[in-house]
Amino acid sequence: MKYLSIFWSLLRYRVAVMLVLFMAIALAYHHGLEVLTWRHAVAVVALLCSYVSATSFNDVADEDIDKINHAGKPGRLLVTGQATARQLVAVGLVASTVMLGCGFLLGPAAGVTTLVALAVNLAYSLPPLRLSYRTHFVPFVLAVGYVYVPYGLGLSVVQASFGSGDGWVLAALYGLFLARINLKDFRDRDGDAKYGKPTFLLRYGKAATLWASQILLGMGTLLAVIVVSRVSPLGLVVVCYAAVISWLLIRLGKTPVGVHELVVIGVAAQVGNGLLISILAVFLVNGSAIPDWALAVILASVLAGSLANLKFLSQNPRQVLEAYRG
Repeated sequence: MKYLSIFWSLLRYRVAVMLVLFMAIALAYHHGLEVLTWRHAVAVVALLCSYVSATSFNDVADEDIDKINHAGKPGRLLVTGQATARQLVAVGLVASTVMLGCGFLLGPAAGVTTLVALAVNLAYSLPPLRLSYRTHFVPFVLAVGYVYVPYGLGLSVVQASFGSGDGWVLAALYGLFLARINLKDFRDRDGDAKYGKPTFLLRYGKAATLWASQILLGMGTLLAVIVVSRVSPLGLVVVCYAAVISWLLIRLGKTPVGVHELVVIGVAAQVGNGLLISILAVFLVNGSAIPDWALAVILASVLAGSLANLKFLSQNPRQVLEAYRG
């Protein structure tokens, strides 16, 4: 039970939901959610174990930094004393083994995908590469684990080969995720500065970081509009979400340094989840008998819910910070 508790804490389920969304988008694009099979369950297990593998090794590698950035936060077991480094490594090794086993059970392509995930997990946190200290590699490496791995596992579930259409979808998701993950260092600014971690934010400043995210958001939005417009006339819904996120980035630029920055970033992340759900909805109804007006109602409802959630979270910053702790 102790190790299961550690596994659950390392999973940080709010992030896990996003990973499952990326995999679901791949499945929906190939009509792979119409009938659920054992392959779906195995892929989800592989994906969740991939994330636990990553967080376990990273928490051990960044223990000193986390003592500053995440002091007293329940999600950091080494900081709170709820687990030892040896226990985290043990959980990480078991999770990595299960991930690889599930991957190769799904087939060679999924096996290779999980091998890539393991390589990224180790290279990102551990010497000699320790890519988390390579300023310009960080977002691109993380995007492999957060976007390519779940998307690749989704393809393996339906045993689909990677086509040009998948390239467009993956590029859109990759760009949107880069805009999001580029902001992660706002949360860890103090510890990173003390221990000389050369993050993009510390090297180039807040304004440059926000400009980079705006540019990446624009590129991801353009690609997402193209992707969605290929299967639905409602591709412009992507622009609505992007406009809200862009506004939040502008607002972030005017927000004083400190906890209020994290609130804005957390709210923007929730709006981003609404965007992913909308893309998923478009792919789910593609080829079905559902008329465009019905899809428009669905997408409008998701957008309205996202905006209502934005207002609620803006008025309840503690809930945003709780969701953003991982």
